[in-house]
Amino acid sequence: MKILKYFLLLITLLCVSLIVFVLTQSGNFKITKSFELDAPQPIVYQYIQDLNNWNDWIATEKLANGVYAIDLPNIGTYQIRKEYEKLNDSISQDILYDNKLSNIVWRFSTQGQKTKVDFSFEGSIDLKTKILTFFSGSPNKVVGEAIDNSINGLIVFFIKQYKEYDLTTTGSVKKAPLNYIYLDGTADYTDIKPSIELLHAKLTEFCTANNIKVDTTPLLVFDNTPLTQTLSFQYGFKLHDSIFLNEEELFKTATLEASSYFESTVSGYYSHLPKALREIRPIISKSEVFTNNPAGKMIIELNQSSFNNRLPSSWKTTILIPIIQNQQPTTVYDSIRRPYTRPYGIPKENTTTTDIPPTTTTGQEENNG
Repeated sequence: MKILKYFLLLITLLCVSLIVFVLTQSGNFKITKSFELDAPQPIVYQYIQDLNNWNDWIATEKLANGVYAIDLPNIGTYQIRKEYEKLNDSISQDILYDNKLSNIVWRFSTQGQKTKVDFSFEGSIDLKTKILTFFSGSPNKVVGEAIDNSINGLIVFFIKQYKEYDLTTTGSVKKAPLNYIYLDGTADYTDIKPSIELLHAKLTEFCTANNIKVDTTPLLVFDNTPLTQTLSFQYGFKLHDSIFLNEEELFKTATLEASSYFESTVSGYYSHLPKALREIRPIISKSEVFTNNPAGKMIIELNQSSFNNRLPSSWKTTILIPIIQNQQPTTVYDSIRRPYTRPYGIPKENTTTTDIPPTTTTGQEENNG
């Protein structure tokens, strides 16, 4: 019986020692990670900056007070809100957990066509989590593993949604005359999404307020020259009816005459458009059927876009490059096939002739005599 009592006492002492040890251990952690995402720096910044996007790679919920909550498996739920942002460079976010304030910091730098991300997450875990995860390792290890899973999900998301794209070519098509209403726009090609979304909102509001009937598929109209880093374009909608606007209006109208175009479709994010054009233009230049029309306007139709689908892999963009159909040589034949007649005085070729002595009748000989 005494042995049993000593054994129970020993177990009790071990449990007390373990609890004291766990209580005295720091619950603080600091996780730092560096990784690359397959998109230009402005795109990565815009994506991370918008907390609505986080549900793509980590469990996120928007609370009634407008604050977002992120859930780390086996760790707990952290409330997150914006603290500080420097455009395209860095983002700092406040984290509230167990009534303690900590933060997440993102820093972005360009690596060719990719973006290097330096990530830092500093905070603490509560007593319950310390006890439950004690045998799994230190807070740094436990939280680090949960963060790794989320970051891997973010990397895979960017590969699927921003790195991959597909190009298909339809060939020569003819388009009817087109009247459209537009706003002038400029943007860096890596930063075109927020620019066209702003133009879209302004143009939609104007057309709605003035009862102007338009086709809701947006158009971007460019000069037919190779795209540069900074894009200048017209952002517009096709008009159903002719309208008249004040010349001083911010909003303008224009007409594209009936023309031939080389049509292609790009599936993926807008940043792939310059790359797609570099593939399309050699096809046009090598064609014997048509040539590039530098005087025409290039049209980009946003058939599936950020206005009706948030995921870039689902976007469908039609590119129409103006072309001129070449004159094809034709051979004209006589409608009646005539037999060949050898002109007089030209000897027959490849024939053998034999001299035949003249023959005379009896009457002729007599007359000659």
